[in-house]
Amino acid sequence: MVQKKETPSDKFTEFDEAADYGVMYDKLNVKNITFWTLMGLGVLIVVIVGVIALYNFNKFQFQEAASMQSEFRDYAQVRADRQVHLDSAGIIDEEAGVYHIPIDSAMDLIINESEQ
Repeated sequence: MVQKKETPSDKFTEFDEAADYGVMYDKLNVKNITFWTLMGLGVLIVVIVGVIALYNFNKFQFQEAASMQSEFRDYAQVRADRQVHLDSAGIIDEEAGVYHIPIDSAMDLIINESEQ
């Protein structure tokens, strides 16, 4: 099969004919355009899914670290409050005659009572 060589006059003729209709014929490679469009969409979807997964992973790590720190702080505060209570004397119920004393003093009283 012999290909016909396009001459400059053929190009002008084609353009003139297309200009009569208000359009110009484009030789589009639909397969190539479709392939690259689908490839681009695929890559975009993979990137979006990756970003969402990374966000969820970092959010979980941050929440876990914050939870551990707050639990430790709460535990340390409760322990400090209990230690203050154990080391001090005070009134629990004055009408019933219930008081609290430091634990060391309470142990000494119990030892002294058992020796007598």
